[in-house]
Amino acid sequence: LRMEEELFVSGRGNTISMACTLVEVLKREKIADVETISTAMNVEPFFNRSGDARWTQPTAMIKFSLKRGEFGEYVADYRQRKVIEIFEKTDDQQNGSLTFEQLEKLEFAKKFRANEEQIEQSKKFLDNLKEKKLDLPTFIKYASILIHPLLKDK
Repeated sequence: LRMEEELFVSGRGNTISMACTLVEVLKREKIADVETISTAMNVEPFFNRSGDARWTQPTAMIKFSLKRGEFGEYVADYRQRKVIEIFEKTDDQQNGSLTFEQLEKLEFAKKFRANEEQIEQSKKFLDNLKEKKLDLPTFIKYASILIHPLLKDK
């Protein structure tokens, strides 16, 4: 959901409970909001050895349509823990915030190979801040702009 506004999750047969669990986790963490839920029976055609068309046994199916939630665009789990570690290491005075100078020294855009659009977005984000320092939640939001969702973990 960091890349797209919408997500579709479907489960069929034995995977219905997995799909429901995934959606519940995304809802609980405020990463996604459920737009619609639909259920159906899935029946698919196939051809037997003699070339005759046949139908599979009906299988129960569920489909969720999700939209990005309050925290859907921010890094989470492993990446969020790593961003917090960076914040803690950089906050050498342990005052709970980073100055813009400390932020520039991190070279996030370069290290995370941010594209021009991400760099521009991050600059606008910093310009809109009232104070010239970032607390941890604000730092996570800033980092989320510069860390591409498809960037591999190292």
